Amino acid sequence: MSKKVTLSIEIDENLKNNAQEILDDLGLDMTTAIKMYLKKVNACQGIPFALKRTSLQEALAEVKRGEVEVYDSVEDMWNAMNKDD
Repeated sequence: MSKKVTLSIEIDENLKNNAQEILDDLGLDMTTAIKMYLKKVNACQGIPFALKRTSLQEALAEVKRGEVEVYDSVEDMWNAMNKDD
């Protein structure tokens, strides 16, 4: 049998209470739910849900990749934005 360890975390009280209400409705205690999550992490070898960038993170990544237009002045930018009008 594998050795048991204690996991201690600090989380926002509202987050914990809201999650506890949901788990109660599902008939699960917090310990079982966390064990289920960790087993799923092991099974899929990663986080078991999609992680997405925020739009700010994506914009910064585009700048780093050089995928944005650069203008010498605000007037140049304005003219480029309105050239189809």
